[in-house]
Amino acid sequence: MHLVYNCTGNGPALLFLHGGFVTQDEWQFQVEHFAPRYEVITCDLRGHGESPHSAGQYTMALFADDVIALLDELGIAQVICCGHSMGGMVAQELALNYPQRIRALILAETAYCVRATPLMVAGMWLTRWMLRLISIRWLVRISAWEHGRFNPSVGPYVEREIGQHAADKANYLQIWDAIYAFDTRSCLSQIACPTLVLVSEHNRQAHAQARHLIQTIPAATLSVIPAAGHMLNWDNPVAFNTIVERFIASLSR
Repeated sequence: MHLVYNCTGNGPALLFLHGGFVTQDEWQFQVEHFAPRYEVITCDLRGHGESPHSAGQYTMALFADDVIALLDELGIAQVICCGHSMGGMVAQELALNYPQRIRALILAETAYCVRATPLMVAGMWLTRWMLRLISIRWLVRISAWEHGRFNPSVGPYVEREIGQHAADKANYLQIWDAIYAFDTRSCLSQIACPTLVLVSEHNRQAHAQARHLIQTIPAATLSVIPAAGHMLNWDNPVAFNTIVERFIASLSR
C-alpha cells in the first residue's frame, strides 16, 4: 500500500499521524511551526484522503505496517511520532511492533481502547448500530458542530474532511470497526520510549484514558492543552506546539 505523503524541512524526523476520517491536512499548523527545524512527515492513512482504500478488514496494526513501509521508502530509520485520536492508536502499534523505529511518542487525545468500561461498550455498540442506519452527511453535521466549538475554522474543516466519506460508506465503517477493535490494555507497559500524553482542557472524556496511559507506560508524562477540545492542535496550536517542542528538547537531555 503506497500512502500519499508530504515531507518538509530538514533535521530530526518528526512524524504526524492524523485522526480517523480526516487527512494529513490536520497538521498544517504543526508543519508550519516545526519544518524550519525538523524533517516533518505527514501522510494520508489507508482509506483516508488521497491514499487508496482496500477491501478486507482494517486494523491499527495494518495502518502501522503501511507507515513503516513509507518510512522505509523514505530511508528514515527512526522518528519521533505524534498521533492524534485514531492516529495515536496507530502510534501505539508502531511503538509496540517496531520499537526500534520510534525515538519518542506523543499521544494526543487518544485511547488505548474504546471498550474499556461497560458503559463505553454500551455506548460504542449503540454508535456502531446507528452508523449503519444514518447517512454520513448527518454524521458530518454532528461532528462539525461538536469539534468546532473552540475554533471557528475547525467546523468547516471537519465537515469537508469527513464529508469525503459520503461516497463510500463501506470504507467509513471499515475505519470505525478498526477503532472499535483496537485494544492495547495488556501491552501498554511494553512501550519503552519516552512518551508525552496530551489531552485538551474541555474534552473530559479523554482524561480517564490519559491517566491510565501515564500510569501504565513506564516513561510517560501528561500535559493539558488549555482552551481546547478534541481538535487540540487546531484549537490552540500555540500551546500544542510549545509543549511538543519542550518535550522534544527534553529528549536530548
